[in-house]
Amino acid sequence: MHYTFREMPDLNGTGKRRMYPKVCFHKQMEEADFYRLMESTCSVKKGVVEAVLQGLIATIQEGFRSENSVKVPGLGVFFPALAMRKGAEVQYLQKKGVRYDTQDVEIKTVNFLADRKWVKAMRKNLQLTKDDAEVKILKKEKYTEEERYQMAMQFLEGRPFMTVKDYVTLTQLGRTKAGKELKAFAEDPEKGIRRWGRGTRIVYLKRSDN
Repeated sequence: MHYTFREMPDLNGTGKRRMYPKVCFHKQMEEADFYRLMESTCSVKKGVVEAVLQGLIATIQEGFRSENSVKVPGLGVFFPALAMRKGAEVQYLQKKGVRYDTQDVEIKTVNFLADRKWVKAMRKNLQLTKDDAEVKILKKEKYTEEERYQMAMQFLEGRPFMTVKDYVTLTQLGRTKAGKELKAFAEDPEKGIRRWGRGTRIVYLKRSDN
């Protein structure tokens, strides 16, 4: 299993830079490849594997319904993570004293904590090899997302529209992240930015009702 290094700010917020090893994944294994690998390593037919997986998923869900985290022997522990529905927290903060409804909370994802014995076994059985690629240096973002949003709104106060290139220059983000962040702002009804145009001619405008 090949890995490489990334140099980036310490995740503990010390201000120092650290080297973080990262696995070099080529791709995500397709479903068909997964079943073929199961058949070759365990001599178990696809139909049996499918039945076991469906049973495992149903069992975990029933465990959650009974308000339990679920430990799968030899694999690890599964537990749900909750989050506020998009926009619900903002609405609550704007209307102090209003209680949350059940519909305001949703399951965001299911977290997984691997069994320690399994991890220990992988340390022994998987050989790590350093990739020849150069160390990738990740720079710490200069501004928070909220600060970048306020900068965009201030930019639009004096100009009719903003392009992704403008936002890149303004915030010093990479172009891909800048485009995704602007699109997310435009899709949030609580934000004062809207998207207009198509293809390579997309621009961002200030909402008329803000």
